[in-house]
Amino acid sequence: MVVSMLDAIDRFERRSGQITPAACRANAERFSAVVFRPAFMADGTRTIAASGSRLWGAAAERIEYGLAID
Repeated sequence: MVVSMLDAIDRFERRSGQITPAACRANAERFSAVVFRPAFMADGTRTIAASGSRLWGAAAERIEYGLAID
C-alpha cells in the first residue's frame, strides 16, 4: 500500500504542470448536481426500459418525467 501511495504521489508530481484550476473546475462540474442528477436518472430510466420488465414500465415513465414514485 505504501508503494502504491508513493507511486500515485510521483505520478501526480510529474503531471502537476498539466493540472490547472480551470481543468480542476471542469472535471468537478461533471459531478455537480445540475449535471449528475439528470444523467443518473436518464441512465437509470434507460436501464429499466432495456430490462423489458412490464412491472417497471410505469415507474420508468414517472422517473423520466420527474414524477414521484409511490
